[in-house]
Amino acid sequence: MFKKWMTLLLASLLLTGCSVPTTSAYPIGENSMDAPLAKAEAEALAGLHLLRGTGRGYELERLVTRAEAAAMAVRMVGQEGQLTTEPSGFSDTRGHWADPYIALGVQKGYINGISEDRFAPEAPVTGPEFVKLLLGAMGYQDLTLDNVYDTGIAAELLVNNYVKEAAASTNYRICRSDMVYLCYAALLAKTASGGTVLDALIAAGVCTQAEADFLLIAQDAPEAEPSAAWRMRAFMPQDQNYLYAPFSIQMALAMAANGASGETREEILSLLPQSDLDAYNAWAQALLADYASRENVAIEVANSIWRNTDHASGMDFLPSYRETIAEVFGGEAADVTRADAKERIDSWVAEKTHDKITEILPESMAEDPEFLAALVNAVYFKGQWASQFHEKRTSPDTFTDRNGEAAEVDFMHQTARFDYYSDDTIQMVALPYEDPNFRMYILLSDNPVPNPEAYIPRMENRRVDLSLPKFRTEYMASLKDMLVQMGMTRAFNMGNAQFGNMFALVPGWNACISEVLHKTYIDVDEAGTEAAAVTVIGMAGGASSGQAPPPPVVFTADRPFTYFIRDDKNEQVLFIGEYAFAN
Repeated sequence: MFKKWMTLLLASLLLTGCSVPTTSAYPIGENSMDAPLAKAEAEALAGLHLLRGTGRGYELERLVTRAEAAAMAVRMVGQEGQLTTEPSGFSDTRGHWADPYIALGVQKGYINGISEDRFAPEAPVTGPEFVKLLLGAMGYQDLTLDNVYDTGIAAELLVNNYVKEAAASTNYRICRSDMVYLCYAALLAKTASGGTVLDALIAAGVCTQAEADFLLIAQDAPEAEPSAAWRMRAFMPQDQNYLYAPFSIQMALAMAANGASGETREEILSLLPQSDLDAYNAWAQALLADYASRENVAIEVANSIWRNTDHASGMDFLPSYRETIAEVFGGEAADVTRADAKERIDSWVAEKTHDKITEILPESMAEDPEFLAALVNAVYFKGQWASQFHEKRTSPDTFTDRNGEAAEVDFMHQTARFDYYSDDTIQMVALPYEDPNFRMYILLSDNPVPNPEAYIPRMENRRVDLSLPKFRTEYMASLKDMLVQMGMTRAFNMGNAQFGNMFALVPGWNACISEVLHKTYIDVDEAGTEAAAVTVIGMAGGASSGQAPPPPVVFTADRPFTYFIRDDKNEQVLFIGEYAFAN
């Protein structure tokens, strides 16, 4: 993230003045969190003249000493210029490189020794101890190890799971990577006086406004390019409630990609999370196995391919393609005729979605002379809230729709702790299901938010007074025009589509995608959520020359809101919808 900018600053990272120890008497052991090393964050702090390495680099895996913690706290609030030669008075820090930092911290009142005579400069530091030290340097008073977590949340210091975990684990001895994560997060945290740490550093001359501006831009992850799943939202209607299932769409497209080649395959892959088909297949196979093992939430995924034996060409799926669909997607293959295709495919869909979607294939498609095959994906989700709404608290209230018209709907209410984020433009709250890997996110904003997932790392656990409408949405659409506009053009062209890996093509005949149909259902009530989605890719066969086209924050969803159900463990968005009009 900071590589290009930091190239210009590497020459300034050599030690100046005092150095820190290169070894520690306290081995890491099994102390590390399951978090990547904060390499980019370390380079950013070094570029702002806050972090100094050792002769061995940043040593991010080594435990933090009390001496290093004291020095970082002083630097993080721009007080290094106040260091003097006055000793700290501790017998075990005389001549120690960090004694001036320790002396200043004691004078300021946010650092203490372990006794009147000893500081223990080489002792390790726990997460809560470092957060207490950092918050003390930021001007907060009356801090204890019991209240630093809540104070850190209020100060907007604990803004992601890495720093939250470090701060909440009483016996967790932080490594230098954890310290870097916490200090990096502190840059935009609020000091006790109301400004930010970064403001204080600029005022003290520690870094420049230009350096700070770059850091703020780099840290503003919500501006990152949204995935195809979110870009699809631009094609959804604005005059009705909608729901689409990116996961179902991508599964169906992936089955098509496995039968495609050349530019046709590349265009389809551009809409999938991975651009390498083998990598996607391995990921999909593992994900489907993971979902099949879930116990506290139902997440059922079914795939199938159907060949029309009445097609004039007599073309059939290749054995290799059938094997791939079976092995990777757990998909079944079946033969149909024009007479029974609609009934049999609709029946399969109804079974796989627990009768939430009972009809998907139009008679016009099944009876079309060019109808060659169908690739079908079905997803069914059912989960109960980890914290359920009480039915007795459900009551009618006013919902104002996109057109400004008010209607009375049933609102569910509860006050509980949820992960929550807000700024001047948005509010977002996460409602976990009994399986905590799955959550529904509710987003309120007056303006479109291109990439809502990018705000998830910024969420913090807060008491939320939540009001949410009960609602049910059913939606159906053709995705053909959307996919064409997103760059998947060749697959729909009978003359140019390349599906020779799917069918044993007959000379003079070709196959292309004729239609992509998508149908969804969701029901949100006091107990939880039940949702289903089906995606059907219709394949046509024709002549190869043919052409085809503090107190609790208040979160009241009483106006149009976006919602999405996400598998946080696998970072997979299952459903995206908008409730903009009263049912």
